[in-house]
Amino acid sequence: MSEKQKVLVAMSGGVDSSVTAALLIQEGYEVSGVYLFPWHASSLGFSGGEDAQKAFQSGREAAERLGISLEPLFLQDEFLQRVIGYFVEGYRAGKTPNPCYMCNKIFKWHEFVKHADAIGCQWIASGHYAILERNESGKTRLFQAVDDTKDQSYVLSCLDQSVLQRALLPLGQYKKSEVRELAASFGLQNAERSDSQDMCFIRNDEHKAFVKQMMGEVSGRQGSIENLQGDVLGVHQGLENYTYGQRKGIRVSSPTPIYVLDKDVAENRLIVGSIQEGEQVGLLAHAMHWILDESPGMQFEAQVKIRYQSMAIPATITIGDKELVEIIFHKPVHGITPGQFAVLYQGREVIGAGEILRRISTL
Repeated sequence: MSEKQKVLVAMSGGVDSSVTAALLIQEGYEVSGVYLFPWHASSLGFSGGEDAQKAFQSGREAAERLGISLEPLFLQDEFLQRVIGYFVEGYRAGKTPNPCYMCNKIFKWHEFVKHADAIGCQWIASGHYAILERNESGKTRLFQAVDDTKDQSYVLSCLDQSVLQRALLPLGQYKKSEVRELAASFGLQNAERSDSQDMCFIRNDEHKAFVKQMMGEVSGRQGSIENLQGDVLGVHQGLENYTYGQRKGIRVSSPTPIYVLDKDVAENRLIVGSIQEGEQVGLLAHAMHWILDESPGMQFEAQVKIRYQSMAIPATITIGDKELVEIIFHKPVHGITPGQFAVLYQGREVIGAGEILRRISTL
């Protein structure tokens, strides 16, 4: 690199973002760090997940070790309005929203780009596990990481070319064990720091209480639990406490396992049944985003993930009217959840993603 190019690294205090910064320094970039302070639920009496101040301090220690700056970026009001607002409204509508996906889509990365512009950085980088490749046409393609157990291409499938063309993801070629070894070789104290499993604004074990408080009077509204034949089997404790495909916590006696099949918001009914009764042949997705700005065709084959941790399932994709995309799986699928995102792959390449609007029971 004849002239040092500037890169802004999103540092969370964890080992992944710290190693990202170290690798980019090693490659010859001029690196600056930024820590995004999210809004968190401690202002409402909750713990707020991992303490942001401790995470920032861990990031600062890593930055000092690497000889770079780390700035805090305070955007709590914007996060509350745009991400938490989406999260709560999703539950009000009977969906199971994905706030981390939406944060990446409408908030976090775009704020990093704005901050990078403000301080004169050509590039932005993060510790996400995925691979980016620039093609001859100038577009940036997105691929799964080498480490399948850490791959984060699902949550990055929402990013558009304005972000992807400026992004660097050095960890996509490494396994997590190798990243920890690199951290130790760089002398980073957070080399063995455990990965957080919580959302940034609330601990997982406080999730239900948080949703109840944010929804106010409409939360916890009891209603009937019914099977597909309309028989009343019990009483639910608020539709927001259940998600499609859920098995545990339904509290209905049955000789065989039962699962949440549907949520009737209008009538406040929770519909349950066997795993076979919950199988769907496909789904409709809307608000589709194509990584390369256009779909591969009007009808094509792909593999589809219906949740972050799910397996990719072979399907036929058909582009319809009004920005709707029909996804028909090659075999029936259980647990399709409105509000989550369907992410489309061809091999290891991500081609697009859209929000699951509704399920398709029969052809």
